[in-house]
Amino acid sequence: MSDPLLPCLREQGGGPILQVLVRPRSSRNRIEGLQGDALKLSLAAAPVGNKANQDCLELLAHHLGLSPSQLWIKAGSKSHRKLIALEGCSLPHLQQRLRAILGEREQEIKGGSRPRRERRSQAGRGSG
Repeated sequence: MSDPLLPCLREQGGGPILQVLVRPRSSRNRIEGLQGDALKLSLAAAPVGNKANQDCLELLAHHLGLSPSQLWIKAGSKSHRKLIALEGCSLPHLQQRLRAILGEREQEIKGGSRPRRERRSQAGRGSG
C-alpha cells in the first residue's frame, strides 16, 4: 500500500519503486526533500558518463541502509526524473526510512534562523 505522505514511493510489479528528481552539478550530494510526487536529489556530478546516475544510486543506498547493488534505474537513465527499483527490502521499511530522512531534512530547514542570502545581505549593515 502506498503512503499518501510519501507520493514518491509505491509498489509496482511486486517491488518498491522510488520516483526521484535529480539536480546535477550541485555543490554536494544530498536529499533535498519532496517536490511534487518525487524525491528531490542534488548531485555534484555532471550528467556525463553515467556518473550522476551512479551517485544517485549510491546516495539513496546510503540513506536507505541498502547496498547500491540493491537499486537500479528502471526508467529515466537519461532524464532528470527517474524511477528507481529497489530489491531486498519491504515497502514499510522504506516508508519508515524515508519519513526519518525527510523529518531530519525538515529539522535542518527549520533550524536555520534566516535563509543564507538574507544573512549575507544583513551582515554588512550597521545599526546606525
